[in-house]
Amino acid sequence: MAKLDNVGRRVHVRQTTGTSRGVAVAAVVASVATLAGAPAAARAQGDAGVPVVLFRFESEYAAVTGAGAEQGRDPRDDVRWAQDRARPLTEFHDDQGTGLLRRMSDYAGVAWPYAEIPVYLLRRFPTLSIQYPFTVAVGEIQRGQGRQELPDEGDFLILVWAHQIAHYLLDPPPPELGASRPRELDHPLVEEGNWRREALVNLVTYRALEDLWGEERLRRARSEPVWISYNPEEAFVDTLRTRWSLSRTTPLTTWLAREGTSGPVLELAEKLERQGGAAPPAAAGAPGRVTPSGTDVGLDLGVTADGRLVIAFLDRGSPAEAAGLRGGDVVLTIEGRRFTSAAQAMAEVERAWEGDREVNVSVERQGREVFFQIH
Repeated sequence: MAKLDNVGRRVHVRQTTGTSRGVAVAAVVASVATLAGAPAAARAQGDAGVPVVLFRFESEYAAVTGAGAEQGRDPRDDVRWAQDRARPLTEFHDDQGTGLLRRMSDYAGVAWPYAEIPVYLLRRFPTLSIQYPFTVAVGEIQRGQGRQELPDEGDFLILVWAHQIAHYLLDPPPPELGASRPRELDHPLVEEGNWRREALVNLVTYRALEDLWGEERLRRARSEPVWISYNPEEAFVDTLRTRWSLSRTTPLTTWLAREGTSGPVLELAEKLERQGGAAPPAAAGAPGRVTPSGTDVGLDLGVTADGRLVIAFLDRGSPAEAAGLRGGDVVLTIEGRRFTSAAQAMAEVERAWEGDREVNVSVERQGREVFFQIH
């Protein structure tokens, strides 16, 4: 088969191939071509102007995280296990995914900037999920020797996936896409790496899921302890839901424009920050400290589809944030060394932090290398 790509050329439509072990690494929900796991620009969107979601079940974790499968475990077993555990999500997407993504766009007031979004579903991952590359743990969070089993609940997995895909609406698209972003999103409540943006992502996510599930089913999915531990701003989200009723005629962008830069919701967010009211609670049974990054230093790293090492999560009030680092920063060196593997880079961060409570990091800012010391 062939179809037109984003610039009108004919391309072959394919599913992704297996690894060198001959393991199928992707279950593609729609037959479209994708390049290196990167989201594609929006000119060739699927039905109703929403992106095509490409679910992938990687047998080689190095393809996404730089980490290997657990020693002594056949990676094919992990693929089969993850495919089975994720079936409620893939079936939900087949049945209601287009409607959910259309609602998200309508309630955000933002057009989807992507034609297709690859999603990696892994049996285990060092954190619950990250945006770039879009990766979700479906079985357990594993960091070092610590493990946290994740709920075997289809709705919980759908909620995690829906939250992360909503980020692709509210986060700035890469400059190379040439996609315009509503001016209303250049707002203090939608700042990069800020817990407020997480709250707005959930505001849009909950509004869209409520249409399909109803409030009670949504409440049950939100009540999972691990979800609460990763989303400490839930009380703020509920306050927003009572103040800002999202609709197709009054989407998030409209509310942000009305709020301006000195409205009551922004004042409430600033008050919570002064009081420490959005600090994440600990989750029972979690491996160590459970925060968005899952680390004491306050950051977690990921690798983009084009191979750049980036700060995937940055905890509010953490040593990393205090040092001046930002979520989304492109990391150039850690302790003077360059890394291409997120797993190896995080091991170096944790080694330095545990040894001297100090980590030296350089990142790219406006084309220059800028140095930071976390302590």
